[in-house]
Amino acid sequence: MKYLSSPVFLPLPFVLFAGAAFAQEPAPGTIQVGAVYSISNDPYVGDGGLAFPIPNIEYIGDGFTIGVRGATVDLLTEENLTVKAVLQPRLTGLEFQDEDELDGIDRNLTLDLGVTGEYTYGMTFLKATALQEVTREHDGQELSFEIGQRLRAGPVILEVSGGGIFRSADLNDHLYGVRDNEVRPGRPSYSPDADLTPFVSAGVILPLSDRARAFSRVRYEVLSEAATDSPIIEEDERVEIAFGVGYSF
Repeated sequence: MKYLSSPVFLPLPFVLFAGAAFAQEPAPGTIQVGAVYSISNDPYVGDGGLAFPIPNIEYIGDGFTIGVRGATVDLLTEENLTVKAVLQPRLTGLEFQDEDELDGIDRNLTLDLGVTGEYTYGMTFLKATALQEVTREHDGQELSFEIGQRLRAGPVILEVSGGGIFRSADLNDHLYGVRDNEVRPGRPSYSPDADLTPFVSAGVILPLSDRARAFSRVRYEVLSEAATDSPIIEEDERVEIAFGVGYSF
């Protein structure tokens, strides 16, 4: 089982979702620290699965945040609508591969710049995010949308949601393409098209004190043919379970 510092296809905010999605907006000057452990199947050939701990530290400023997950800047803050500029890292899992089946394939960490917004109506929420890669590694784009419901059971908060992620052909090539210089016997060249990946997820957060909380989340994705037709992909779905703790001071 491989140990990484980031999930294969998911941005860090998913794994560390509990920081802002369920809690009241922290006051400027707050520091949030925590740790998340994530377990998932790995769709790449030769891998049985992924398991990795992720430490988290984030500083909440006046209209901005910065930390392990990246950085955000508030663009619009209304009662039911928030819009933020985001800068976040992306890892694919290929940066750390050591399997024979993936020999000769390597990817670098990239940065995505974009805008994310969330509209709430009671306990229902709608999120949308648009990202553009800015490190000139692949020049790909990603658009995502999600609709969900938050529920309270005493101090416990539950969240269920579903949505989709559109990835451009350039981003898909970065994730599961095979370039001409990466061709090997039994591994032909492959240039994927753009695709849409649906997902569903469920999460829970349990306050431990005024400043501490425990949380967990499960997410299920169905990979598109653009992914499953790749010679370096052997799964047609992805399941991730993440759990951890967080503390604010």
